[in-house]
Amino acid sequence: MSNAVALPDHWCMQLNNYLQERGERDTMTWEIYKTGPQHRLIWHAIVYVRSSQYGRHSARTRAAAKEGAARQAFFALLDT
Repeated sequence: MSNAVALPDHWCMQLNNYLQERGERDTMTWEIYKTGPQHRLIWHAIVYVRSSQYGRHSARTRAAAKEGAARQAFFALLDT
C-alpha cells in the first residue's frame, strides 16, 4: 500500500477550501485579463491573498489560467 497522496485537479476549489478553513476566504482576490488577437488569446490570472500576490499563470483558456495560478498560490501558502 502506497503512502502517496493524490494531488487534486481542481486547484481553485482547493485554494478556496484552504482559505475558508482558516477564516481567510474574503482575503483572496483575482486579477484576470487577456492579451493577443481575438483568434489567439492568452489569458492571464493573478491571485492575491491578503493583498500579496501568491500565484500567476498564463494559458490559452481562462479556466486553465485560473487553475494554474490557484495551484501556485496553494503551494505558496503551504510554505508560509
